[in-house]
Amino acid sequence: SAAIRVADQANTRRLHRDIITGYNKFLSSLPPQSGTPTIHTTYNNDNSDGDALRSDQIILLKQYESSGMFSAILAVVFNYVDERLSWQPHHYDNISRIYVRWEALWNPPLTPICCESFSRPQFDDTTHAEISFDGTVETNLVWQLTCNCTIEHCYNFFSLLDGSSGRDRVVRLSVGGPSTSNDVWYTSKLTAGEETWTTGDGNEETAYFYLLVLRRSSTYYLVYTILPTLLQSLAEVVGMLGASRPTKEDIPIRIALGIGSLTPIVFILPSMTETIPRRDVP
Repeated sequence: SAAIRVADQANTRRLHRDIITGYNKFLSSLPPQSGTPTIHTTYNNDNSDGDALRSDQIILLKQYESSGMFSAILAVVFNYVDERLSWQPHHYDNISRIYVRWEALWNPPLTPICCESFSRPQFDDTTHAEISFDGTVETNLVWQLTCNCTIEHCYNFFSLLDGSSGRDRVVRLSVGGPSTSNDVWYTSKLTAGEETWTTGDGNEETAYFYLLVLRRSSTYYLVYTILPTLLQSLAEVVGMLGASRPTKEDIPIRIALGIGSLTPIVFILPSMTETIPRRDVP
């Protein structure tokens, strides 16, 4: 389930420090062909009310795995800028919810599991605003969401349901943070989508969806999965051949059984490439 908190000023500064450190470390481990796992999407509306949502970020803060269970902590950081040097909670009224959905694929079997987290902006005495160097007021809210799943691929959907008040929006989705698993995860593809519909009361709502795919590095698969599987299969073949004096008919069967034990690699190989299974954004 989601753990939701509004960060105070000290925690937010610490979070930004960890993000910068971890994000630089994260990028340094990426292969050159993967590029920077960041997307910039701008939605231009009539900015008549003077305040703007400057950037939204999802940062992968921590990740670890134990007994096949993958756990991740995401922090959703909202930075709001009001050029009039004032801030009120109603500036957040058009953010109706944050939607994070994980879909896990067991490998094998390919059994889908999902875990959903919903949250809404909360306001109390710990919510804070800072005056930046250029004189603008920045307000930071942080939601921390956690979800556990047994996983080979992790699909993260993030959406903002926008209200009717127009404002210039710049959306940035990034992945980084201090890794606790030797940076074996990194982004592979990042796509965005948009959907508009009419609610039951006749109002129109628009959702912006962002699909982020995390996958392991090839080195991880090679060291922890492929090589052990090959050695195990080789041992099984040698063991079967040496168990008793095989007949000519037995040899092909025993070799086929040993090769059959390599089938898990078939499921792993697509994860080591840039080819990600096509998924429909909800």
